[in-house]
Amino acid sequence: MIYIVYLFAALVVFIAVKNGIRIGWRKYVLNLFIGLDQIANALLGGMPDETISSRCARGRNKWYWKWLARILDWLDPDHCLDALASEKNLLHMPDQLRK
Repeated sequence: MIYIVYLFAALVVFIAVKNGIRIGWRKYVLNLFIGLDQIANALLGGMPDETISSRCARGRNKWYWKWLARILDWLDPDHCLDALASEKNLLHMPDQLRK
């Protein structure tokens, strides 16, 4: 049983290295962080393909989203509105999937 876990882990590492080389490590790590952001948003009851930043821009009528949006916008001015515009314009999607 433990060998199956090792085999799976080795396969994941192999695919990660292959993709990191193919698209570049910076883009690969950024994609991973965006995926984690989307998972966190889905766990919080949001849409599965939306980031927390975009949700903050949409949900500024709730105190907790407004508070988080202020922090994110302080770190990167207009971050939440830019994230919402990116979602609406499908900028996060590959060119082949945009209509």
